[in-house]
Amino acid sequence: MGITVLGMDEKTKDKVETSATILAQAAFSALPIIGGPISTAFGYAISHAQQARTQRLLDGIVSDLERLAVEIEESVGIEKVVKSDQFIANLTVAVRAMQETADEARIDYLRRALVAGVKKKWRSKSEPLLHLAIRMTTIHVVVLEAIVELAGHNARSVQGGTISVRDKLATMHKKRSEAHVSHLCDELAAEGLLIAGKPRTGPAAEGRSVRLTYQGLDFYSYLRDGV
Repeated sequence: MGITVLGMDEKTKDKVETSATILAQAAFSALPIIGGPISTAFGYAISHAQQARTQRLLDGIVSDLERLAVEIEESVGIEKVVKSDQFIANLTVAVRAMQETADEARIDYLRRALVAGVKKKWRSKSEPLLHLAIRMTTIHVVVLEAIVELAGHNARSVQGGTISVRDKLATMHKKRSEAHVSHLCDELAAEGLLIAGKPRTGPAAEGRSVRLTYQGLDFYSYLRDGV
């Protein structure tokens, strides 16, 4: 039995739609009141657009879940998971984060993070991993991807450190200065995803050492598992 069009039974759909409505109402309440007919028309337009956008986000999530169920032949298990309180909680925070950005790349990796958490391998730690994904920006994820590739998909040091990461980003059409790369590495290190060494010293010194941690490799694998 496959996942239905909205991915869930009526009771679960109601939970999702209610959560989405509450999120939308919270966003609308923060808008300044214009008053009169303009306020009414504006409120209707925003509400309609928000509902349509939320539906598109949910449709994308369901599409990925349906594909996942077919790929791993675990449709019954997945249906049970998407009806769980844990999945609804994960869905709520993921959709909120997706609603708050227009960055399609960020929306894509947040959707993949949510879907990956449905797999048996990640279920027990899906909540902290998803919250970590939400704390990331697109450029953080791109930098992590560059480091994973430079490290040969192993938890080890990157030859050339931040200089190599900078050069790798340029080949990915994400050109950044070494100073910016260094700052991003500090932020990834603060999450335990890598270890960034102290700035090198000396007249010819440039860049810093970078070492991918097992936690960083695990997090990258989690993001990729939702594809």
